[in-house]
Amino acid sequence: MRTQDILASAGPQAQHIEALWWLMLVICAVVFIAVLTGVALALIRSPRGDPATPPDLSSLARPERSAAIVVVAAVALSAALLIFLTIASFLTDRRLASLGPPALEVELTAHRWWWEVRYQDADPSRIFATANEMHIPVGKPVLVKLKADDVIHSFWVPNLAGKKDLIPGRDATLTLQADKPGNYRGQCAEFCGVQHAKMALLV
Repeated sequence: MRTQDILASAGPQAQHIEALWWLMLVICAVVFIAVLTGVALALIRSPRGDPATPPDLSSLARPERSAAIVVVAAVALSAALLIFLTIASFLTDRRLASLGPPALEVELTAHRWWWEVRYQDADPSRIFATANEMHIPVGKPVLVKLKADDVIHSFWVPNLAGKKDLIPGRDATLTLQADKPGNYRGQCAEFCGVQHAKMALLV
C-alpha cells in the first residue's frame, strides 16, 4: 500500500495540486529569504549615534529617497506575486474539473466510522455495494458521488485528488483517476467522532 503523500501523485488531479504546491513553496521561500536579507541589511547599515548625539534627535540626517523607492517596489512586487498565485490557483482549480467523461460511477456514503461503496450501473442487477474499499480502472476517470449519512465528513485520497467535504443533506461529486496501479489510502479528513482516526478507505 502506498503511503498517503500529496507529493507522490498518481493521477492528473494530484499532479496539478502538487505542481501548485511546489510553485507556492518556491515563491514563498524566495520571498522569505528576501525579507530576512532586507532585515539583515537594514540592521547592518543603520546609522549609529555617537555619545554627543542628543537623545531626542534622530540619527538620520535626512530621509533617504532610495528607501522610499525600495518600499514602493517591494509593495508592488508583493501585489504582483499575490495576483500571480491567485491566477495559478484559479487555473489549477479549472484543470481539476477538466477530466473527460467518467468510465464508471460510484456512490460513496460516509458513515460513522466507515465508508459505504456502491457501484452504479444502468442495469440494476449489476449494482452492488461493499465497504471501506473502492476498485477503479487505471487511466480512466471515475465519478464519485459523495454523501454523508450522519455528520460532516471529508473524503481525501492525497495521492489521487484533493479533499471534498461531505455534508448531510447535500450531495457532492469528485472525479478520481489513477494513472498508476496500486493501493491508495484514503482518510476522513474532518473530525467526526471518537473513531475518526480509524475511518480509512483503500482505493
